[in-house]
Parts: sequence; C-alpha cells; structure tokens
Amino acid sequence: MRRTILMGVSTVLLALWAVAGLGCTQGQPVDIQTLNVPSDFSYSTTQDVTVKVTVLDVDGNASGGTQVTVGNSTDELVPGNVLLRGITDSQGKFEQTLRVPARVTDLRIQASIMGVSNREDVPIVNNEASVGFGPQS
Repeated sequence: MRRTILMGVSTVLLALWAVAGLGCTQGQPVDIQTLNVPSDFSYSTTQDVTVKVTVLDVDGNASGGTQVTVGNSTDELVPGNVLLRGITDSQGKFEQTLRVPARVTDLRIQASIMGVSNREDVPIVNNEASVGFGPQS
C-alpha cells in the first residue's frame, strides 16, 4: 500500500513538473501570438522527389531494360537500404516519384550497366533528382 501511494505521488509530481515546463524558454513564457516564424519555413516532414534517369550504353545508344536503383546517399545500395527500384524504358529513361524525409538532400542512384560510370550521388533540386549515365563525351 505504501509503495502504491509513493508511486501515485511520484506520478503527480512528475506531471506537475512537466506541465510547468511547457511553453517556457529559459524560464520565460512564449507568447504564440508574437512568435516569429520565417516565411520560407516548412512544416513538412517529407518531400516528394521525382527521380529522372537516362541510361546510354558504351556506344551511346539508349539502354532499355536496365535496372535503376535509388537509395539514400549515405547508405550502400543493399537490400534494406533501397528506396526505389525500376527498369528503363526502350528510350533508356526511367522516371518515378518517391516520398523521402524532408532532411534528405541527395540520393544515390545506380544503373546496372557495364562499361560506363553507373553510380552517382545526385542532389535534390526543386524536388527533382536527375542524372544521366553513359559514355564520357
């Protein structure tokens, strides 16, 4: 019984402490009416990114049917880290939109083709990550 009372008192004290601390910054209350939020601030926690990939073979021809793999630029493209996978069309193009955390600024894109540079960390610019793989000009 004594233990139950102590637990109850502890819970009430913890709740009062938590409520007393809400809305305070260094001990001062924050007036929500005067809070200054920058006009370009985004409350979004995710972003939709369109991935656009063009793949050319070693001779500069469209490489249709080539697998494209997309992941976070900080991770290796192994199972569990892949965000998106698809196949290029007959024109060697792949385009798909995916949703990623808003903090993501780059995507690692890889095309499964031999003889050309086939993996790159691509910056997200205006909600788009575009890259071309093929012979160097």
